[in-house]
Amino acid sequence: MSTKGKHLQPEQGMDPFEEKLRMLKEAFNTGKTKMAKFRAEQLQSLGRFLQDSSKQLHDALDGDLGKSAFESDMSEIILCQNEVDLALKNLQTWMKDEPVSTNLSDEGERYIAPTVLVDVQETEPVMQEEIFGPILPLVTVRSLDEAIEFMNRREKPLVLYAYSNNSEVVKQVLDQTSSGGFCGNDGFMHMTLSSLPFGGVGSSGMGRYHGKFSFDTFSNQRACLLSCSGMEKLNGLRYPPYSPRRQQLLRWAISSQSCTLL
Repeated sequence: MSTKGKHLQPEQGMDPFEEKLRMLKEAFNTGKTKMAKFRAEQLQSLGRFLQDSSKQLHDALDGDLGKSAFESDMSEIILCQNEVDLALKNLQTWMKDEPVSTNLSDEGERYIAPTVLVDVQETEPVMQEEIFGPILPLVTVRSLDEAIEFMNRREKPLVLYAYSNNSEVVKQVLDQTSSGGFCGNDGFMHMTLSSLPFGGVGSSGMGRYHGKFSFDTFSNQRACLLSCSGMEKLNGLRYPPYSPRRQQLLRWAISSQSCTLL
């Protein structure tokens, strides 16, 4: 899960171009895409800029590179305009969904390939029931508060995972939600620890087991495993491919009473 920072108004005296560049970089680094309509509007605006600002562009290219107006048109402005026109012409085709190269499921073999569903809406069928299979729906939210509100509208999950480089984000999700178990910057590993209770709450199940917690099944104690996001290189031991040596170490780590690798 990720959050968007609030944009602050430019400080007095700040270069507006520097502030715009900062905001564009920030938006780009979110990794989010835009709808075709938005992209077309941006391209059309760029085309208008090239036409309306040709005099300023000629002057700038003359001052910086010593190019004449004709040379600037041939080597810079017209080429940019051609790119804009080409993108506008092909935008819908370039953004069209493409079929995958292999079947996502085989009913006869009872097989479903690992599948990621993007831009899923809350009302879609895949969001109405618990998923038993390698299917990951991605729901886009505008803020951490909206994500928490979305989770709290639904039935309480068996386990909730929160990933963020900001420990305050993980803490806020932990404090403001309810689930059978919780992992911050980690996944599934809380289930392997006999020192932590495993179980659900509400519709995700009642009762806990593992060690003493098997006797405390009617309590509402909540399991939490918080892992440092900077330990991922060390955590790489847990991921495939598994060499014989790595399998041996993992078996030892899971069975150990004083595990430090997890």
